[in-house]
Amino acid sequence: MEQIKHLLSVLATVEKHGDPETAAWFRKGCNHYLTGKDRTSFDKALGFASTRGKYTARTLFQRSERNRYIKNAFYCIDPDQGSTKRCELMAEAIRTFETRVYPRIKDLDAAPADMSELRQYLFMAKKTGAGLSTDWRTIYKWIYDI
Repeated sequence: MEQIKHLLSVLATVEKHGDPETAAWFRKGCNHYLTGKDRTSFDKALGFASTRGKYTARTLFQRSERNRYIKNAFYCIDPDQGSTKRCELMAEAIRTFETRVYPRIKDLDAAPADMSELRQYLFMAKKTGAGLSTDWRTIYKWIYDI
């Protein structure tokens, strides 16, 4: 029930401080979800559900979070290297992390404190569920939002 209290608190905040259109949309979604008549999920109640050819809000959020962590990890790599070389080094770091490190720590909720900053960011990126790539071109696209 605590989650419902939080949801209603957010609704009250949106209605008090948000624009009327957003408040009406959020109230309609909350009403649809909380009445539970058709057992719809919250994302569907808010209109975030995927349709053919579109990604779900969850997938988009996971990718956004993954890319944020990948960018932070990227900044841990020697800035004197060129962008392409840094992406290649990142690809190798991800490959090593996924094959040698992650299998031992995958059940943890947080990265070990003694782990390098780069690997901590890779751990958080992996935990998003969005999947990592070891292709430097893909990593380049993530870093530079292409």
